[in-house]
Amino acid sequence: MRYERIPTEEPIRHLWNRLDVLASVTGATTFIKRRAEEQGIQLEDDILEEKSRGLAFCIRSAREYFNTKIEGNITSASLAYYYGTFSLLKALLITKIENPLSLKSIEEYTKYGHGLKSYVNEGVFPESEYIIILTNGFFAKFLSIFGYVVRDIGISTRYNTFSDLVNGADAQKIISFKDLVSRIPEISGMFIELFNEQPRYLAYNALNHPDHPEIEVKFQKNSEYIAFEDVYDILGWDDSISLCNYDEYGEQGIKTITKIDKNLIVNKQTHSSVLSQTCYVKPLHGINDVLLLDFMLLYHISIWVRYRPALWRELIDGEHDKYRSLITNFMIAVERVVPNLVLDRLYNKRHLFAGFSYWS
Repeated sequence: MRYERIPTEEPIRHLWNRLDVLASVTGATTFIKRRAEEQGIQLEDDILEEKSRGLAFCIRSAREYFNTKIEGNITSASLAYYYGTFSLLKALLITKIENPLSLKSIEEYTKYGHGLKSYVNEGVFPESEYIIILTNGFFAKFLSIFGYVVRDIGISTRYNTFSDLVNGADAQKIISFKDLVSRIPEISGMFIELFNEQPRYLAYNALNHPDHPEIEVKFQKNSEYIAFEDVYDILGWDDSISLCNYDEYGEQGIKTITKIDKNLIVNKQTHSSVLSQTCYVKPLHGINDVLLLDFMLLYHISIWVRYRPALWRELIDGEHDKYRSLITNFMIAVERVVPNLVLDRLYNKRHLFAGFSYWS
């Protein structure tokens, strides 16, 4: 992927200033025209106008939502960042030139809901918290347009209780809060501190040479809790691939004992951001796009804020307040990373916003 470097001491402000050209109808029109030309697609004038106005509105709305400060406003920020991310996902849909989607047509999908649903089970937080993906609503449409098979991920049956869901045909599609939060690399430190285990992603180093079909893989810069079973589980390997611990030149970790077929690792889609190292995230029902996992977790938290004030109070200043730092750090990560990920996808290149000292 191409890179654009933006030296700045205020990365969030300059990130939004970079996105701001799309917040004007003329800027959005120019962008969509150029993308259509690149793809060899001729847009009708009315579709171009609808897409341009919708894109500009989504970017403006998202910026307004993300203007909410986190410090001293965690409740407001939790809601605002969810709706801000919602607006940015709508922008990504509108800029899919090969379909005629506009803000108006997207509204038709949101009439059926946001496409996610939270459940509460008996037990102690956070083991009591679950979420499912539905086969209708906004999120289902987003997944479908971006190539996911929604029927394999989502649930169409209406379950009145969590017990009905657990004992039903869709039990394997239930997602726990822990399953979700364990796949957000930007908050790895908080996850490890609270759960005392390796998150469901791996950082690794695989020296790939185009002329060599086999490579050695080192799993380094992971948590102290990492075990061979984590490597097998996250990567989907079987134990025929032999692993060992190593301690070399002050560096510790796990590595393959012998070289392995490089196709087992080099073609895997990795995630990286300014707040996380490059890593492979174990797919959650086929989803390992951290932007989408962020959206799901934001939805989950927004439900606590809107409809479960007793739980929210316990999280902010009560029995479960040790999780307040996790939520706060997640919102900090969302504020910095989510708009950057969307900007990268809109322009198909990585935008690196960093201080002048970083580039010196």
